[in-house]
Amino acid sequence: MCDSVIDVLTVFGGMTYKFKHPDGSIETFHFSPEETVGNYYEKVDFEEFEARINEPFVVVGEAFRGYLIMFIAQSDRCLVKMQAHYINSATIFLKH
Repeated sequence: MCDSVIDVLTVFGGMTYKFKHPDGSIETFHFSPEETVGNYYEKVDFEEFEARINEPFVVVGEAFRGYLIMFIAQSDRCLVKMQAHYINSATIFLKH
């Protein structure tokens, strides 16, 4: 596990942030790899994504009811995989 993953999870691990949309609905964002992966995802679910970025990564959190998953790659890049309603998955690469 790379140092960035340890640093992020040491500071933010286990935290859940809640915010309210203008319509009153509640949204969450959390840094809990166990909750993100849980019983729903397995390593095979992320193999194609690892192949696309050509390096291993660690899941560190999620938001928007699982439609956004945050990863940190071995090279310390922060990666976000988003899946919108009725739209194919998109990947955003954020600079570290």
